[in-house]
Amino acid sequence: MENRDIKKRFIEEISNLLSNEGYEYIKSKSMFKKRTDDNIYIIYIYFYCRAKYVEIETTFYYDNMNVHKLQKLITNDNQPDPICGGTPRFICEFYFKQKYFSEYTNLIYMKSNPIESTIQDWANIYNMYIKPFFNECISSTTLNDIVNNENINITGLNLSYYNRLLKSMIIAKQSGYTIEELKLLANKYAPQVAKVSASIRKNFNLIKDYFFSLPQ
Repeated sequence: MENRDIKKRFIEEISNLLSNEGYEYIKSKSMFKKRTDDNIYIIYIYFYCRAKYVEIETTFYYDNMNVHKLQKLITNDNQPDPICGGTPRFICEFYFKQKYFSEYTNLIYMKSNPIESTIQDWANIYNMYIKPFFNECISSTTLNDIVNNENINITGLNLSYYNRLLKSMIIAKQSGYTIEELKLLANKYAPQVAKVSASIRKNFNLIKDYFFSLPQ
């Protein structure tokens, strides 16, 4: 098959799988997207075509509309990043603490082989890592653990450390933190906030002050 036919066939088969799960394919962004209530699920699939094989990269991210809207309201950020996610391999090893089934991070489709087995490998990845991780993120307590209870010095499953800082207080409040607990959290992040750029520090303080001004 030609490269364009390989990509077309793969996306058609994955679309059949994900449409049954409520996903819509947005071709211009190479993205599948689903929204249920306030939960947003995003899956990107990219193809890198070589002479004898095609490398298929998958990344997936969870977002929450309540967090998204509040961050946007407080900081005037027109398009906040999703909360957390990564590659299937990273989620498998970092979050689920399991050994990944392949030595490669991305799927490799050898053009000399039938494509069906690679499509099935992707379906297995979805069922083993993507869907379970998204289901975990629905819990506000688990989401708070992912963002705030990881080693303070690392990005973890957040898209960036900047992203972690700006979502930390909002997600903590959503999970039930009191104002006093939020103050402790702000103090926990204070050494890291002191190291970031002035614009990031300003936005973190805007979010912090917003919650600290709420009636107790």
